[in-house]
Amino acid sequence: MAFAAMEYLKRWAQHEDVDDLERGLGLLLTVRDRLRPQQ
Repeated sequence: MAFAAMEYLKRWAQHEDVDDLERGLGLLLTVRDRLRPQQ
């Protein structure tokens, strides 16, 4: 999943669409929360 997020960001960097960036950041935050150990 984290790999997919990195690929998404690489693709975004080629297009520089702000809406896509916001979606990408939201995806990264979601991935980070899922990977973080539950406390």
